[in-house]
Amino acid sequence: MNELDRAEQYLTIPPQYGAELGGLWWSSRRDAIERRDGTTLAVADEIRTVLEGALAHPAVPAFAFVLNVLCLMKSDGEPRFAPLRQAYANTRGVTARGRNVGLLIARLCRDLPRVPGAIKIEDVTVALRSLRMYGPHTRPEAVEEPPLTRAEFEHHLADQLTHFDSTALVHWLTHGCAPGTGGRELAERAETLPERVVKLLALARKRARLVGAAALVPALDAALTLPPRGRPPNALPLGGYCDVTTRGDPERLLPGQFALDPDEFVRRFAASELLYFKREEPHEAVRPERIIVLDQGVRTWGSVRLALAAAAFALLRVDAKRSGPARLFTTSSADAIELLHPNPTTIAERLEASDLTPNPGECLARALGTGGGEPRDIIVLTHPRNLREPSVTSATAEYGPNDRLFAVTVDETGRAELSQWAPHGVQALRSFRVDLVAAEAARPESDPRPAHPRTASRAPALSWSGDVEPVPFPFRPGIVSEPLHFGFAAHCNWLVAAGRDGVLHGLAFDGSAPEVLPRPYRNGAVLRQVDAVLGATGGVVVCGRMSVPGGTTVIAPAPQAETLHAAGTPIVASGASEPPVAEQLVAAHYDREARRVTLHVLGPAASDAHWSAHSDLHCITVRTASGTGCALDLGTHGRFPFPGPPVSTLISLACLAWDRAVYGAPPFELPVVTQFPSTSTWATPFLLHTNRGAITIQQPPTAWRTPAPLRDGKLFLAGAEFHRVQLAGDVLALSYSNAGERNLLLLRGPDGDVLGEVQHPPRNAFALSANGMLLARCDALHAVVVTDTAVPAQPIATEAHAALHNGLQVDFNATPFMLTIKIGGHQHRFRTEAGALHYASRWEVTEQAKPQRTMAYYSPANYDPVRFPLRESVYVDGWSAIVDRLGQVLLSRRDGSLVAAFVVRRERAAAWIPGGVFWGDVRLIGGPATPDADKKIGRAILDAGENRGSTVSAGSARADHQPG
Repeated sequence: MNELDRAEQYLTIPPQYGAELGGLWWSSRRDAIERRDGTTLAVADEIRTVLEGALAHPAVPAFAFVLNVLCLMKSDGEPRFAPLRQAYANTRGVTARGRNVGLLIARLCRDLPRVPGAIKIEDVTVALRSLRMYGPHTRPEAVEEPPLTRAEFEHHLADQLTHFDSTALVHWLTHGCAPGTGGRELAERAETLPERVVKLLALARKRARLVGAAALVPALDAALTLPPRGRPPNALPLGGYCDVTTRGDPERLLPGQFALDPDEFVRRFAASELLYFKREEPHEAVRPERIIVLDQGVRTWGSVRLALAAAAFALLRVDAKRSGPARLFTTSSADAIELLHPNPTTIAERLEASDLTPNPGECLARALGTGGGEPRDIIVLTHPRNLREPSVTSATAEYGPNDRLFAVTVDETGRAELSQWAPHGVQALRSFRVDLVAAEAARPESDPRPAHPRTASRAPALSWSGDVEPVPFPFRPGIVSEPLHFGFAAHCNWLVAAGRDGVLHGLAFDGSAPEVLPRPYRNGAVLRQVDAVLGATGGVVVCGRMSVPGGTTVIAPAPQAETLHAAGTPIVASGASEPPVAEQLVAAHYDREARRVTLHVLGPAASDAHWSAHSDLHCITVRTASGTGCALDLGTHGRFPFPGPPVSTLISLACLAWDRAVYGAPPFELPVVTQFPSTSTWATPFLLHTNRGAITIQQPPTAWRTPAPLRDGKLFLAGAEFHRVQLAGDVLALSYSNAGERNLLLLRGPDGDVLGEVQHPPRNAFALSANGMLLARCDALHAVVVTDTAVPAQPIATEAHAALHNGLQVDFNATPFMLTIKIGGHQHRFRTEAGALHYASRWEVTEQAKPQRTMAYYSPANYDPVRFPLRESVYVDGWSAIVDRLGQVLLSRRDGSLVAAFVVRRERAAAWIPGGVFWGDVRLIGGPATPDADKKIGRAILDAGENRGSTVSAGSARADHQPG
C-alpha cells in the first residue's frame, strides 16, 4: 500500500465507532464531517489543521480518537469533560488553535497503541484533496476499528485530564505546549563565531538558495587563506625606558622637566618641546579585524552568487590566534550583519538575498569608513568586472596604512582569483576554479520555509494619493490582467506592467506580491488607453490617451459626493449632456517613494505620438512625426514648447529633453527593413535584416558590428520573421519566428554575442530596462518573468496570472447581512453573526434560477461602466453590491461610502475594509491576515447598516486602498 492509500485509509471513519459518536460520516462532497442530525462537526481544512498537530509526534493516534475529542470539545456532554469544552471555547480566535488542538490530542493519546505505518501530513493533505475530487477508494467496512471502544477511550481521556487544570488546557490550546516548557535559562554560554558559522552551514544545507554555497565551502577553505602580515620588529628587553619623545601623557613627563622655570615650562608645553618617556611594552601578536564585503548586485546573480556566499562562509571561520573579530557587510543592506543574531535564520536570509546594485563601491566605502586606525583585513567578494568600476577604485583609495585590502572574484565560468591591492595596482595572489555546475545541482536536505513565503509579516504600505481612481483593488492575488506594456523605474528596482483597460501592476523584486495600482483619474474620467510606460527616477510615468473634462487646466479631482445622485434615479456621467470631449495626450507620474500620482494633460491626441524618457533630466517627451508635442519636466512641471511666454527657470531641462527627443531614448523600438533605403529619413536606429541570416543595426547610439548568430554552425536567423526588436544599452532583444520556433533572442554588442534565447509567443509583451541589464516578458501562461539579460533563462522574479473570475453572480440580503458570490457551481457566502464576519462555501450542482435583482443606480464606481457593469450590480435597501470585472465585489452604501470588498477564486476567499484590514487566504491578500479581522470587518458592516460614523467615505477609501 502506497503512502496516499495509507493516508486515505487513515481518514476513513470506522462505521461502528462513528455510530457510537452519534453517527459521523463524510459529507457527499467530502469537504466536511457531518453528524446524523445534519450539522457539521468540522470542515476538511479544520481536520487537516488538527491532524497537522496530531501527526507531529511519532505516536500517531487513531483518527476515530481525534474525532472523539473534537466531539467532546464542541458539544455539551458529561461533566468530566467540561474543562476541555470550556478551554476550547475560551481560546476562540487564537491563531493556530487547530494545530494546537492536534498537539493536545497527541499528548493525551501518547500511551495508547499507535496507528501502524507512517502517516505524514503531506500525504493527508493530498488524500483530502483526492477525496473531494474523485471520491473514496477505501470501503468503510474494510477499515479496522480502533483498539479501544468509545467508552474505554473516554475513560482513558478522563484519567489523563486529571493531570491538567483549566490554565494548562488553555495554555496548550494557545501555545501548543505545557506551561513553562518554552522558557530559556537565564544564563547561557556565549556562542562563539565559529560555532555560529557551523550552525549557519547546517541551516544553509536546508535552504534552496544556499545549499550550493554550503557544498563549495570545503573547496574554498584552503584556497582563501590570506598571507600573513609582516614580522614585527624584535621586542626590546622589558623593565625600563625604550624611548624619549615630545608627546605623551602628563604622568609620563621626565622628572627633570619639573625643574624648569614655570614660564619656560608653559612655553615648552605650548611648543611641544617637553620631554616624555616611553615605557617598554610586552610584544603581542597583531590580530587584525576581518571585514568581509559581499557583493549581491546584478553581476553576481546566478551561480556566481553561490560561490561568493561560500567564500563568505569560509572567511568567517576565522582563526582566533591570527585574526580578531569579523564583520560582514552586504550590498543589499545599509548596515553590517549581526553575526551573533539570536535567530540564525535572519542571517541566512541576508546571505541569500540579491539586489540591483551595479557594483559594491558604495558598500565598500561604508565598510572602510568604520575603522578607527586599528589593523584590518578587508576582503571584497565580487565579480571580476567590478574591480575596474570607477566607484570601486575610488573607494579603495580610502583604506588606511594599517589596512590590507583583498578581493575574491568569481565569474560565470567558475574562474576564481584571490588578489590584493598594492600601491601599483591589483596583484593576483592565487587563481583557481570553482565547480559551479556541482553547486547548481546541489539539493537541500529539507526545506523549512513555508509553502507560501508571503505569509511572512510585511510592513504596512501607504496608500496612493493624488490623481487616482476612487475605487481600489486592495487584494494581491497576482497578475489580474495580461500585460501589454512594461516599464522599469530608472534604478531598475520596480517594474510596472499595464494591461487591458489601463489596469496597472507594480512589481518589486523582493518576493512580495504585486500590487494593483490605481489608474490615473480626473473629473470623472479614468485612463483606459495606455500607450507606454516610461522609467523615471523613483518611479514610472504611464503615458496614454483619455478624454479629460476641463481640457489642459489642472483641476483637483472632484469629490465623490458630486458624482452620486439620489436613490432611484440613474447616475448620468459628468458632461454627458455636453459635447464629447476630445482625447488628450496624458502622462501620469507615479512617485513610488511618496506614493503619489500626478496627472499631466499634454495636448490633443495624435496617432503617431512617440513617447520617450530622459531620466537624467527627470523629463519625458511626446513628439509626433510632424514635430508637434512637448517635453515635461517632472520636477518643476515646466514644459517646452508651452503656449504663452516661456519661463526659463522652469523649462531649461524640458528644453534639453525636447532637443533629445529627435533621437529618442532607450529602450529603442527598432523598425525592421529588408533592404537599405536609398535616402534614409530616420533619425533613430533601425534594423536591416536579409534572408541570409545576418542583421545590421543602422545609426545605433554606439557602433555595432554585423552579427550573424550561429546555431550548430548554421545561421539560424536565415528566413526568420521578426515581430519586434528592442535595443537598450549594449543589449538587443529580438522576437522572431522561424520553422515553427517562436523565441526571444538576446545579443550583446558590439560583437553580437548571443546571451541566450527563451521561448516567447510573438504576441506577448516584453521590454528591456533603459540600461539593458534587465528583461521583463509575458510568457505563454501570461505570467510576468523578470530576468538578467546576461542569464535570460534564470528568472529573478516571477509572478503568475491570478486567474480570477470576471463573470460573478451576486445575491444580496441586507437584514440580516448575507452576501453570496457564485462562480459556476461554487457558492461563497458571507454573513455577520455575533458582530463578526462568517464565511462558508459549498458546491451546488443543481441548476438554479437566476434571482430577481434590482439594478444599482447609485454607486461610487459609475465612472467606469466597462470595469463595473451597472447591469450586474445589485441594490437592496440602501446597499449596493458592485461587481468588478477584475474579480472583486464591492459593498457600498447609498451615500457612496465604500464599506468592504470581497474576492473569491474557486474555494478561496478574502475580504477587506478601508484602513488596511484584511481577512482570508494569504494567496489572495498577499500577506498575513489582520488580527481579529473577522470581528473588525463584521463590526464595520454592522455600523454601516446602522448609519453610524465609523464607515469610511469614498474619498477616504481612495486613500486607504493598499494592503496593510
